[in-house]
Amino acid sequence: MDEERALIVLASMESGMSLRQACEHADVPPGTFLGWCDTDPDLAEHYARARVRLLDMKAEELEDIGERAARAKTAVEVAGLRLQSDNRKWLLSKLVPKKYGEKVAIGGAEDLPPVRAALDVSTLSTQALAEIMRAKDAAQRG
Repeated sequence: MDEERALIVLASMESGMSLRQACEHADVPPGTFLGWCDTDPDLAEHYARARVRLLDMKAEELEDIGERAARAKTAVEVAGLRLQSDNRKWLLSKLVPKKYGEKVAIGGAEDLPPVRAALDVSTLSTQALAEIMRAKDAAQRG
């Protein structure tokens, strides 16, 4: 491992560069850098922290994108910024869903029935399954 180039990659990521950009800046292929992370637990831990910082920075930049959209002069410029914002939000929701993903609540509104979880039939007895089938058949007939 080339420690100096690894540190350049980490510092570049913490300044906002993607892993690909940071590796290009340090003149090290991304696969090589990730291989170093596989063999060096300390480097892997530093990379994980740098990645979290990078993603948090990208999330914070959404505010800047919104402000630029508010000052945009043309509809094309606004559309481009909206696309950039939407792409960034989608990526963040997939890479860090607990922090940036949609919050999903299970349940219903007061005027709607609650959402029911799927039944795991593998835990039911044969007798219970037979009763379910009889009830289903009766409902279909009647």
